[in-house]
Amino acid sequence: LSVSLSPWLSRPGPHSRLPLFQTPCRAVLQNGVVTQARGSAYIEMGQTKVTAACYGPRDHLRTREYSAQGKLDCVFKFAPFACRTRRAHQQDAEEKELSAVLEQALAPSLMLHKYPKSVISVFVTVVEDDGSALAAAITCASVGLAEAGIEMFDFVSGATVGWAEQRFFYDATAHEEETADALLTIAFMPSLGEISSIFQTGQLPAERQAEAVDQAVGGCNQTRNIQVLSLQHLVDADASA
Repeated sequence: LSVSLSPWLSRPGPHSRLPLFQTPCRAVLQNGVVTQARGSAYIEMGQTKVTAACYGPRDHLRTREYSAQGKLDCVFKFAPFACRTRRAHQQDAEEKELSAVLEQALAPSLMLHKYPKSVISVFVTVVEDDGSALAAAITCASVGLAEAGIEMFDFVSGATVGWAEQRFFYDATAHEEETADALLTIAFMPSLGEISSIFQTGQLPAERQAEAVDQAVGGCNQTRNIQVLSLQHLVDADASA
């Protein structure tokens, strides 16, 4: 199922600096795109395109010790052709850091205590990076985990807010990321009202930190709508079974 939404997100051009939430940005989210995976999803946010494939739970073969808590293993990777500069096939330092952030963002939403001595694997591939790739990855991976049937406390929605020229802007493009003074990406569980991860680059004035988080949370609340809609057909199928 493919779902598109034009909420209130984005800008007509680079650094147009309209107030946040004023103009629409089209997002498309589709689940079930990787047939070999237990759960998967694909998202387009502007020109950024991301896929997520989820596998498991399966036995954690790396250790013989019993673990009452399951483990989440995330791999974040840019496709070689995703960026203006060609990426290597092996994970670089940035991708390893983003893998850790993705794991931190998703793990609190999962009932890992129900999967003892097991590992759940999430592989995220950025097919095209035109900005806000981490936020897209968080949103996409959460839908993939839900489709995989992993028991969850809530969806996790991602949103990125940028700061430049004394204004906030949402859904940064690659050009805007390069020129922004600061970028703040949060992972938010809308039903629980809890933030699971905050990732910031650049310098954001201390007095604007709370406002930046509020702006990003507003974006996450809207993103959750397409997450729910993308999986509605699964709920309907269960109800009619």
